Amino acid sequence: MLNIVLILHLLTFASSLIWASTILNTTYVSPTFQQSRSNIDQDSLASIHALLASPSFPSGWLGQNALATVAQWDFDHKTRTFYDAFNSNETYYADHPGGCYEYWHSPLVDCFNDDAGWAALTSLEGYAAYGDEDYLQNAKSVHDFVSNHGFINETVIEEGYLKGTHFPNNTLVSTCDGKSMYGGVYWQNGFPSEHDQPGAFEAASQPNIDSGSTAVYALLSAKLCQITSNMWYCNRSYDALQFMDRFMIDLSSGFINGPINGKNCSREYHFVVLQTTGNYIAAYTLLSNLTSNATALTIARKTLTSSLTTNIWNTNQGVLLHTSNTSTKVVGIQSVLIRRLHFVYPFMDADVQDAIRQYVNIQYWSLVNYDSDNATKPLLYGSSWDGPKYTAATGRTQFEAIDVLNALALNPDSAFPNDNSMDVPVISL
Repeated sequence: MLNIVLILHLLTFASSLIWASTILNTTYVSPTFQQSRSNIDQDSLASIHALLASPSFPSGWLGQNALATVAQWDFDHKTRTFYDAFNSNETYYADHPGGCYEYWHSPLVDCFNDDAGWAALTSLEGYAAYGDEDYLQNAKSVHDFVSNHGFINETVIEEGYLKGTHFPNNTLVSTCDGKSMYGGVYWQNGFPSEHDQPGAFEAASQPNIDSGSTAVYALLSAKLCQITSNMWYCNRSYDALQFMDRFMIDLSSGFINGPINGKNCSREYHFVVLQTTGNYIAAYTLLSNLTSNATALTIARKTLTSSLTTNIWNTNQGVLLHTSNTSTKVVGIQSVLIRRLHFVYPFMDADVQDAIRQYVNIQYWSLVNYDSDNATKPLLYGSSWDGPKYTAATGRTQFEAIDVLNALALNPDSAFPNDNSMDVPVISL
């Protein structure tokens, strides 16, 4: 009997190694759940309630990312548990985004086009989860605004400055390195100097065409194309992505790097951007489905699988590093990559789906055991997913962890034991 058990164990171990080597690095761990799905779901619900009650609940675009995680929980679980909290926050934010809203009076719009884009994506999460038409209209409104106050179209190139602003001195070259600037999105939307906000830059002196703004616009466009069946949105998404392909692919890694100066083609920053890479993957994946474009899916799959295995932001065990631990080579919100992996999962082949599930489970294992307040009943999560130990949670660290908790939904029921015991670690090696 012992020999049979040993043989079965060895076969299981060997098959897991064979599977893991197809995409994930062979050094990555393979954790298993020790508690039932219902226990883990209850822990996750408590963590979301803790986020919403936190005095450090983030503001601005980070707050919008936090609310996106809240709506996604309800969407995945087909509930309306957090509708009231989401709706009250989004209704208020629509008219109080800060910054330049007092000038533009456009829902969800402040001085930065990427902020507006993040808010619009959150509105679409709310629309998917709750069906409230106001969320969809706000997202459309943001898209219209950025299309006229940030997107580089033919008119902007012909006129030589950003259309929709009051800064003709913010000149734009039509090409950099012989390649057209068409399709990029400016970081800022050109607010008048008398409305300058503390810590913000007048658009006349901030000519950056931003990878973050461009990628958010690309994903927002693709999602609106999916919802409305209006191919104009899909075309805008392709325009933005192709601009990124021309100017914003880091040659050494294949990921998305920082902005380009629209006046002189200079590059101030030399890093890759984690959340922007995630948005790039998601936009290309969705477009591949909407337009039956195999090339788009190939681009998305290649970037996705590289993101799972790169040592730029993954440890030897497969844990996604908090970017403050790594150096200036990479910046951004690590959980957005998880959120986008969650989003693209249905569009990927079985091998990639297996890799995404395993990768998510690795993050959960490390979070629970090295960066939570309790390994058997975790509630609060810290900032360094790889530990070495939990320090303190903030609103931002909590919502980043919740992206991982949400993505656990990708696991089949068979991945969890039926036992409801709660006196063991939630997940272990």
